Amino acid sequence: LVGTNFVPASEQEVTLSWRNVTSVELTVSAIDLIKDIRPPAQRFVNGDWVQYVPLDAGRVVRRWTFETKDKGDHAPGSSDVRISPRLPVGAYVITARTRFITSRQLLLVSDISILTQSIDARMKIYVANVITGEPIARARVHVIHWGEKLTTYDAETNANGLADVKTDGEYGVTLIE
Repeated sequence: LVGTNFVPASEQEVTLSWRNVTSVELTVSAIDLIKDIRPPAQRFVNGDWVQYVPLDAGRVVRRWTFETKDKGDHAPGSSDVRISPRLPVGAYVITARTRFITSRQLLLVSDISILTQSIDARMKIYVANVITGEPIARARVHVIHWGEKLTTYDAETNANGLADVKTDGEYGVTLIE
């Protein structure tokens, strides 16, 4: 399952891959990127933070079954699956479930782009309109960083769309909202 970021009103689709599976149950749930993530007590194992959103978190907005037409011949299959009707602006987790495995990915629908640069114990964050590139002044930035411990930082962008956040400089997984 491959998810991605979408600008509002764009075509939205995910890519499914399978082998020896006749159907995949797909569920799209609206989530709050800050409230619905349950970080582990210790450091992230694989850096895939979306796995720390509990399966029951969020509000289910779509559910359907995709028939793969797999013939059971051990050949890999894949398909691009369009999400229709389009999702409104927001954060979502799409879950693909079979009898054997569950996979989840983030779907983000937004007209905002966030660019970061981390050097030593500082993080420069640029927030802009994804279509025009215009900086977004006074944008609230919330940073969650999982290194040896969970740390959060809050900042606001200046007139040039830049926020400067002093961090602990430790390696880990970072989520910016």
